[in-house]
Amino acid sequence: MLFTSPFSATAACRRAPIPFENDGGALDSIPEDRAFDRRLSQFDVLLSDIRHPPVIESVDAAAYSGQAGQLISIIARDDFAVAHVEVRIERPDGSPVEVGAAVAQPTSLRWLYYTQLSNPGYADHVLHVLVSDRPGNVTEAVQVLT
Repeated sequence: MLFTSPFSATAACRRAPIPFENDGGALDSIPEDRAFDRRLSQFDVLLSDIRHPPVIESVDAAAYSGQAGQLISIIARDDFAVAHVEVRIERPDGSPVEVGAAVAQPTSLRWLYYTQLSNPGYADHVLHVLVSDRPGNVTEAVQVLT
Protein backbone atom coordinates (compact mmCIF):
# COMPACT_ATOMS: atom_id res chain seq x y z
CA MET A 1 0.00 0.00 0.00
CA LEU A 2 1.34 3.40 -0.98
CA PHE A 3 0.87 6.25 1.48
CA THR A 4 0.35 9.63 -0.12
CA SER A 5 0.23 11.61 3.10
CA PRO A 6 2.44 11.46 6.20
CA PHE A 7 -0.76 11.53 8.27
CA SER A 8 -1.90 8.31 6.63
CA ALA A 9 1.29 6.57 7.70
CA THR A 10 0.85 7.83 11.26
CA ALA A 11 -2.74 6.64 11.32
CA ALA A 12 -1.70 3.22 10.02
CA CYS A 13 0.93 2.89 12.77
CA ARG A 14 -1.61 3.94 15.38
CA ARG A 15 -4.00 1.15 14.39
CA ALA A 16 -1.57 -1.62 15.33
CA PRO A 17 -0.73 -1.53 19.04
CA ILE A 18 2.87 -2.17 19.96
CA PRO A 19 3.13 -4.98 22.51
CA PHE A 20 4.85 -4.20 25.80
CA GLU A 21 6.10 -6.93 28.07
CA ASN A 22 5.56 -6.16 31.73
CA ASP A 23 7.11 -7.80 34.77
CA GLY A 24 4.53 -10.60 34.79
CA GLY A 25 5.48 -11.69 31.29
CA ALA A 26 2.04 -10.92 29.85
CA LEU A 27 1.75 -8.74 26.78
CA ASP A 28 -0.02 -5.44 27.14
CA SER A 29 -0.54 -2.67 24.63
CA ILE A 30 0.08 1.01 24.91
CA PRO A 31 -3.29 2.73 24.58
CA GLU A 32 -3.74 4.43 21.24
CA ASP A 33 -5.16 7.59 22.83
CA ARG A 34 -1.93 8.13 24.81
CA ALA A 35 0.12 8.25 21.60
CA PHE A 36 -2.53 10.26 19.77
CA ASP A 37 -2.72 12.95 22.50
CA ARG A 38 0.86 13.98 21.89
CA ARG A 39 0.84 13.14 18.18
CA LEU A 40 3.54 10.56 18.79
CA SER A 41 3.73 7.01 17.63
CA GLN A 42 3.25 4.30 20.21
CA PHE A 43 6.92 3.44 19.79
CA ASP A 44 7.85 7.02 20.78
CA VAL A 45 5.67 6.76 23.88
CA LEU A 46 7.27 3.45 24.82
CA LEU A 47 10.80 4.85 24.42
CA SER A 48 9.89 7.92 26.42
CA ASP A 49 8.61 5.76 29.26
CA ILE A 50 11.78 3.66 29.25
CA ARG A 51 14.02 6.74 29.33
CA HIS A 52 12.19 8.66 32.08
CA PRO A 53 11.91 7.27 35.61
CA PRO A 54 8.94 8.14 37.79
CA VAL A 55 9.00 11.30 39.91
CA ILE A 56 8.11 11.43 43.61
CA GLU A 57 6.52 14.82 44.19
CA SER A 58 5.87 14.43 47.91
CA VAL A 59 5.89 12.03 50.83
CA ASP A 60 3.70 13.01 53.78
CA ALA A 61 4.39 11.07 56.95
CA ALA A 62 3.40 13.88 59.33
CA ALA A 63 0.57 11.79 60.82
CA TYR A 64 2.90 8.90 61.64
CA SER A 65 3.56 8.46 65.36
CA GLY A 66 4.56 4.82 65.45
CA GLN A 67 1.07 3.32 65.69
CA ALA A 68 -0.53 0.75 63.40
CA GLY A 69 -3.11 2.08 60.94
CA GLN A 70 -1.53 5.48 60.38
CA LEU A 71 -1.47 7.10 56.95
CA ILE A 72 1.58 7.77 54.82
CA SER A 73 0.62 9.62 51.63
CA ILE A 74 2.73 9.67 48.47
CA ILE A 75 2.24 11.74 45.33
CA ALA A 76 4.09 10.19 42.38
CA ARG A 77 3.85 10.62 38.63
CA ASP A 78 5.35 9.19 35.49
CA ASP A 79 5.12 10.24 31.86
CA PHE A 80 3.06 7.09 31.21
CA ALA A 81 1.97 5.45 34.48
CA VAL A 82 3.26 4.58 37.93
CA ALA A 83 3.05 0.81 38.30
CA HIS A 84 3.94 0.21 41.96
CA VAL A 85 4.75 2.12 45.15
CA GLU A 86 6.49 0.32 48.01
CA VAL A 87 6.90 1.72 51.51
CA ARG A 88 9.59 0.47 53.90
CA ILE A 89 10.27 1.54 57.45
CA GLU A 90 13.71 0.58 58.79
CA ARG A 91 15.51 0.93 62.08
CA PRO A 92 18.67 3.11 62.12
CA ASP A 93 20.78 -0.05 61.74
CA GLY A 94 18.95 -0.92 58.49
CA SER A 95 16.84 -3.80 59.83
CA PRO A 96 13.26 -3.72 58.55
CA VAL A 97 10.30 -2.77 60.74
CA GLU A 98 7.70 -3.20 57.98
CA VAL A 99 7.37 -3.32 54.20
CA GLY A 100 4.21 -2.96 52.15
CA ALA A 101 2.60 -1.72 48.97
CA ALA A 102 0.75 1.58 48.82
CA VAL A 103 -2.66 1.69 47.14
CA ALA A 104 -3.30 4.00 44.17
CA GLN A 105 -6.19 6.42 44.38
CA PRO A 106 -8.21 6.12 41.18
CA THR A 107 -8.57 9.78 40.18
CA SER A 108 -5.30 11.30 41.38
CA LEU A 109 -1.55 10.86 41.57
CA ARG A 110 -1.87 10.00 45.26
CA TRP A 111 -0.91 6.62 46.73
CA LEU A 112 -1.87 5.72 50.31
CA TYR A 113 -0.11 3.40 52.72
CA TYR A 114 -1.51 2.52 56.14
CA THR A 115 1.06 1.23 58.59
CA GLN A 116 0.59 -2.36 59.71
CA LEU A 117 2.67 -2.61 62.88
CA SER A 118 3.10 -0.64 66.05
CA ASN A 119 6.56 0.94 66.23
CA PRO A 120 6.80 2.81 69.56
CA GLY A 121 10.49 3.72 69.26
CA TYR A 122 10.17 5.14 65.77
CA ALA A 123 12.37 8.22 66.30
CA ASP A 124 15.34 8.16 63.91
CA HIS A 125 13.85 5.29 61.90
CA VAL A 126 14.10 5.69 58.15
CA LEU A 127 11.17 5.75 55.72
CA HIS A 128 11.94 4.53 52.17
CA VAL A 129 9.44 5.05 49.35
CA LEU A 130 10.22 3.23 46.09
CA VAL A 131 8.18 4.13 43.01
CA SER A 132 8.43 2.06 39.83
CA ASP A 133 6.97 2.36 36.35
CA ARG A 134 6.08 -0.35 33.82
CA PRO A 135 9.56 -0.64 32.23
CA GLY A 136 11.08 -1.12 35.70
CA ASN A 137 12.59 2.32 36.36
CA VAL A 138 12.71 2.94 40.12
CA THR A 139 12.92 6.20 42.06
CA GLU A 140 13.51 6.26 45.81
CA ALA A 141 12.77 8.90 48.42
CA VAL A 142 14.32 8.59 51.89
CA GLN A 143 13.07 10.42 54.96
CA VAL A 144 14.15 10.17 58.60
CA LEU A 145 11.15 9.89 60.93
CA THR A 146 11.16 12.22 63.92
